[in-house]
Amino acid sequence: MQSMELKEALHGWVLKGGALKPVNWGCASGGQARTVVKLYAARPAPPPVFQFKISPGPAPAGDRLYNLFHRMYAYPSIRGTGVELDWGDGKTITINAPNSFNQPVHFYDDETREYIVTLRNLDGLTGVRVAENGYLTEILTPIPRAENSALQNFADKCGNLKKIPENLLGAGVSAGADRLTSAFYACAALTMLPPDLLKGAGGVRQFNNAFAGCAGLTEIPAGFFDGCVSAEVMFCVFMNCAGLKSIPPGLFANLPGITDFTGAFLGCSGITGPVPRLWNSHPGAEHVQTFLGCVNASNYDEIPAGWK
Repeated sequence: MQSMELKEALHGWVLKGGALKPVNWGCASGGQARTVVKLYAARPAPPPVFQFKISPGPAPAGDRLYNLFHRMYAYPSIRGTGVELDWGDGKTITINAPNSFNQPVHFYDDETREYIVTLRNLDGLTGVRVAENGYLTEILTPIPRAENSALQNFADKCGNLKKIPENLLGAGVSAGADRLTSAFYACAALTMLPPDLLKGAGGVRQFNNAFAGCAGLTEIPAGFFDGCVSAEVMFCVFMNCAGLKSIPPGLFANLPGITDFTGAFLGCSGITGPVPRLWNSHPGAEHVQTFLGCVNASNYDEIPAGWK
């Protein structure tokens, strides 16, 4: 490309430090256009972190640590080597627990503000959980390592958790990790599930109690399980989600390998639309009390006796 053509193509702008910056154009003697372009390397992406938010407010009734100490706290479970844990109040520690989960507890002096807890140096991280924290209100980033020991009970009994990110399993489920058991059990303040929450869960087989007790949940996104091609067990997956109003048609239609729906929607008394006709799509699956208590479902009378 000739210098004049380059000038016209760029229209007076060049890439500088990751952003377009104006450049001065000049002419040499004789009127020939000349261009001076400085090339700048793009700024490297920041290293990945894992973050969650701790917020003030009353802990849920029955919160174990609050009932012991009566203080606002953070309580992650971390396995790994050289992982930096920043509590968000200027204090940090380093986790060196390569073989088992370390569960440090941190109490906050100022209980009137929010804190962002950050994990850094994730190359040495092999598992993280945020379970049993009544002050956890939001998970801000995907899980950096998705292994069985971390996925199970990942955020269970976090009664004030209100928001989780899309593509939570963004790093992908590691080989052999196949259980999302009780991952969000009793997260009663959670009202919605991101459509891409399980995008990386193609290898997960068991969803036992994964969202059970999420009493504030009002809907399930259409296609929520579509990427979960290995799914086999939905034991009590949405049990006692009393705020649930409807179930998307075909929620499990693309998952012929499911063999157990025991208690899947047990106690979901708020459902007013039709429940999926699993007795037709998955007739051989275990189905004890699958729809027990769904008495307000519009097709409740159609549900075979063995399924309710």
